[in-house]
Amino acid sequence: MPKITDNTLLQRAIEPALNDRTSFLDAMRGDVDTLEVIEAEIKVIGALRGKRLATLNEDARRAAMLAFLYAEQWESSYADSDPRSQAGARARKDAARFHETRVRLFGRTAFEAMVADATSVDVRDILKSMKAARAG
Repeated sequence: MPKITDNTLLQRAIEPALNDRTSFLDAMRGDVDTLEVIEAEIKVIGALRGKRLATLNEDARRAAMLAFLYAEQWESSYADSDPRSQAGARARKDAARFHETRVRLFGRTAFEAMVADATSVDVRDILKSMKAARAG
């Protein structure tokens, strides 16, 4: 099976990314500031149709990163909603492809970097520490 190019994946990411943003737009009716941001994202992601990564300027590259991020989010949610079906398995595979491509091309998000650098702490240890501090 031939390798899927980054450009092909970008084009495949556009529709699920737009689905994600459109759904979010519907959910956020009434929050004018957020609506403006989402509408702008929909516009710039939609403008990526037919474009190649190598030709994108800095703003369009940011839109491409968002397209991969939101497509990953949409496909992951779809996979979680129907985990045992073939469609759910395909969505999970697509989400993984979008994630891998986004991280390889654009790096991790600030949240992903923070989580990767975080230290796991047992919550029971924190509670014991808090209890000891109150007692002492």
